[in-house]
Amino acid sequence: MLRSLTDGGPIAITPAEAGLRLNWSVRDAHDPFYMSLNRSEQMMGDYVDENPEELRFWQDKVKRFAKESRDRHTAATGLAEELWAYFKERSEVVPSFREMAASDNDRPTSMRNLADYWLRLWAPLPPKKKKKPWPG
Repeated sequence: MLRSLTDGGPIAITPAEAGLRLNWSVRDAHDPFYMSLNRSEQMMGDYVDENPEELRFWQDKVKRFAKESRDRHTAATGLAEELWAYFKERSEVVPSFREMAASDNDRPTSMRNLADYWLRLWAPLPPKKKKKPWPG
């Protein structure tokens, strides 16, 4: 999500500012903004957060997937596939990704939770229109 500075320039906000949490506790299980990520998803999310160019790239890609897909499920599925391909590509050059990929023995790791999380964070659904009450 973006917010404006006093000079009008957009900046990225943190997940906590958006009301989303990545830390887990039993009481959080029923929180609608709770998101559980696997190790690969967490590593990918941290990597993107730490690299501004990657962050902008993924924000744009997530927004494009949300806009071009017929529904959120389709957008999340396609985005998860892109995330896995990117993870494999990064494992060729980033040591921490390489170690994780080696321990996974080339089995695809789900990136669906991260895809859903980023869709919620960067491409939220518009608010539902309120229905007019029946005349009574």
